[in-house]
Amino acid sequence: MNIDIPQLPYKFENLPNEILLEIFDYVHLNDLIRAFYNLNYRLNSILFSSNTHLYIVFPDDIIGNSTHKKILLDFIRRQRYIARLRLSNDGPLLEHEFIRFPYIRSLILDIPTSKHIEMVSPKQFPRLEYLRVGYASATVQLNKLHQHIFSNGFPLLKKCSLNNIGEYQSWTGSPSIYSLGIWSNDPRLVIQRVLCASMYLISFHLFLKWPSTYSILQDQIIPQHTHLKYLKLHLSGLWTLEKLDSFLAYIPTVKILDLSSSYFDSLMIYFQWNFKELSYIFSCRLPNLSHFDLPGLSCSTTIIHWSDMSTRLESLPNEILTDMFIYFDISSLYHSFSGLNQRFNNLIQSLKHHALIIEKHNLSLIELYASQIMRLKINTPLPIDINECSNLISLELCQASKNQIEQIRSDIMPNLVYLTIIPPYHISLPMEFTQEVFSNSFHHLRSARLSRLDTFELLPGFQSLSLRTLYITCTNANTIHRVLQACPNLFSLHAQFFGQHHHIVEPISSVYNHSLEKFLLDDPYHNFSFDTLNTIFLCIPNVKYLVLQFSCRVPFIHLVENILTRLTQLDHFECDILESPNDHMVNVEIIQQMNECFRVLESFHNLKFVFYLTTSNNSLISNDQIFPVYGHTLIVDSNVDVGLNRFSNIRRLKFEWFSMTELARISANVLPYLEELNLVYIATLRPYNGSLFLSTIRTLKTRFTDFSSYQTFLSACANLSCFQCSIFTSDKCNYIESPNT
Repeated sequence: MNIDIPQLPYKFENLPNEILLEIFDYVHLNDLIRAFYNLNYRLNSILFSSNTHLYIVFPDDIIGNSTHKKILLDFIRRQRYIARLRLSNDGPLLEHEFIRFPYIRSLILDIPTSKHIEMVSPKQFPRLEYLRVGYASATVQLNKLHQHIFSNGFPLLKKCSLNNIGEYQSWTGSPSIYSLGIWSNDPRLVIQRVLCASMYLISFHLFLKWPSTYSILQDQIIPQHTHLKYLKLHLSGLWTLEKLDSFLAYIPTVKILDLSSSYFDSLMIYFQWNFKELSYIFSCRLPNLSHFDLPGLSCSTTIIHWSDMSTRLESLPNEILTDMFIYFDISSLYHSFSGLNQRFNNLIQSLKHHALIIEKHNLSLIELYASQIMRLKINTPLPIDINECSNLISLELCQASKNQIEQIRSDIMPNLVYLTIIPPYHISLPMEFTQEVFSNSFHHLRSARLSRLDTFELLPGFQSLSLRTLYITCTNANTIHRVLQACPNLFSLHAQFFGQHHHIVEPISSVYNHSLEKFLLDDPYHNFSFDTLNTIFLCIPNVKYLVLQFSCRVPFIHLVENILTRLTQLDHFECDILESPNDHMVNVEIIQQMNECFRVLESFHNLKFVFYLTTSNNSLISNDQIFPVYGHTLIVDSNVDVGLNRFSNIRRLKFEWFSMTELARISANVLPYLEELNLVYIATLRPYNGSLFLSTIRTLKTRFTDFSSYQTFLSACANLSCFQCSIFTSDKCNYIESPNT
């Protein structure tokens, strides 16, 4: 029985609205608008459907020089109010036209003053669910706020982060709080007041300084807490294992425990970690503990009793060894552990998920572990017997010989899912093999890479229903039609064409509406004709992702118009056109053709073009009326004089070799939506002097740079979130400019 598993959504826009709303909840409003606002009607509807994701930093996001101030204010006014507010300074917090305290659900005070704290009351913020208050010395106002928090004054409050809890007060309890972070220097107050008032607390992040006035906590201060699962405890002051033991006695339900301390805490350097005693404390006090971590502990005088811990590999239980062995291939396991003792031999023989890469020197391993191998890669054309590898899921033949190919049979490898065959150029895949692959004999085969698929004749009624992804090289364009007919459920097809031009046979009617969604064509020898491509387009009207690298012998306008007419579902188009007739001469006929094509393009709001500019095709898109509007990605080859102002809407830009002139144009905001910049080869930049300002860049990639250029980029890209580079510091690459230059 064949079970057709539906493809899961793989694009962001295919996610349901509920998940998109969850994602938006983690994105700052300024970034949310810049990334998604006005992309399409659906995203706008989601953005304006709820105020839960409206999160601003006040007053930074609405000051006069804010890049997106106008659009931000227009956006917020449509919602009438915001849900999450962060005050970034100690200025006054006043109700604004879009800030209504009763609707605030999340409030962060970075530098709270006494007036700020006094304003945070149940009357002003009745819907408050999250509260974070930075350090403040306003004791009276803090005590009043703590009274509200721990006496259920905010009945919807779930998460809270506080400082300076040091006063004993009579709290009635807050059953809604499940996550809490506090700083305190009174361990008894934490137990007797905070834990007692937070009876349903699940997660507790505690900075606790143990003072000299306490030795250990006495028993029976309060009953043990019954709900706490996660404790992150930062140790400060005069801690000992005895004091830690007395503290953990009140929280026996903890499952995850993180302990940490500062390197700069002079008192903690006297703390001695006896892990044998610590493990005994855990076994007595925390019977449910499943995870324990000690990040960042000071180790200058820390005593670790290694003699109390098992340090020998053979002392580990079989379960841990089995988990470790999963990360080894068979060759490494064999040379490291085989023959040490009978126990290791049995463990290796019991593993069922081995991976093996066969070179010339390790041919014998396949005989020893044939039935256990699930992933096999062969890097030699030598004759190898793989008939016993009946459990293979993945097989790669990187230098496939006739002997190796002949052994690939469905009765020998019935569970094969991934198959790659790369024979030498002079060897074509045998007819018997191709017919078996495309006859559904391999019931589970989902992905295949088949080189030299030249002799391919489809027998009547033979189809592969399981294949989803296929990469082929062929010398006859008719092979593509036959593959589409043989694989009705194919999702992605990558065809590399090495042949001469052949007359292409019109496909049968059953192929005309294939469900293929991704098609990539690579024609390195420029033999694929436009008519052949047009015939293939007739068969694949549902393609959404198209990549073409071939020699276009018709005007580029005709190619694009043909694509958009045939492929009505297209939303991503990458074109690497190496040659084309010189059709950039401006005349009435060409302008009319461009205008007609432009009207077609206007109906494809989400279409993304990827342009490859080289010295031979730069003129193809020189007209300003058409392609720049739809350019999503621009890749510029070396020695190409490109006018970036033609591509004002691109999001991604790659330069093989760029000049400071082009970088200055980017800085001048000719590309207002540019988010990713990839500079492959760059010269040394002068130190940053404030002239470069690349505020929209979030991702920057450079292959070769020196340290001064690295500093310049960091200074110029204020909103950078990802920087990938290789830094050279040799005398030739390094540029240090004196202050007087």
